[in-house]
Amino acid sequence: CGTADGDIGTLRKSAMMPARLVFLMDGPNAFGAALLARDTQSVALSQALSDEKVKGVIVFESDIPTDLPPEVRLLAVADWQATGSVGQAEVFLPVTAHVEMDGTFINNEGRAQRFRKVMTPGLPIKGLDPDQHPPRVHRVMPAGGEPRPSWRIIAELIERLGGGKISEPLTGRWETLRSLDPEGEGVRVT
Repeated sequence: CGTADGDIGTLRKSAMMPARLVFLMDGPNAFGAALLARDTQSVALSQALSDEKVKGVIVFESDIPTDLPPEVRLLAVADWQATGSVGQAEVFLPVTAHVEMDGTFINNEGRAQRFRKVMTPGLPIKGLDPDQHPPRVHRVMPAGGEPRPSWRIIAELIERLGGGKISEPLTGRWETLRSLDPEGEGVRVT
């Protein structure tokens, strides 16, 4: 069942039956995002935006509602595809797609699985106006703004805002995920 429109009464009755429930969360890696939100005591976007101190938003690989409060600007979007948020942002930061980097994905059953990149990063958004195309020059990396993994951009922002330097995203509780075999079955995380 989905988590957005579930009737709590129906879910409770279903949980008492000899069947197992599987909650499908919205969006890719939603289970992993929920674990991180729990660990960092994050709040929902609507609750964060209700704080009058929030003046701008930086979005990473996500599409947010178009009806932001008037005092909140969509400052930047880091993505590998043309989402609705990309068109609203003042700054676009190209990032690598999941097929262009190594990474870890946590599926709906809470199983962390490693994956390996299958291609080199290229032009971040197809269909750009030919007049806006980067210069056609010979080089090792393809043109297009030198996309990087989102975690590297986030790490640089944290450092510039006075946080510590992050050279590896899988540290602390998550460090064991670094050694997962991409061909293996993964490991459950909770």
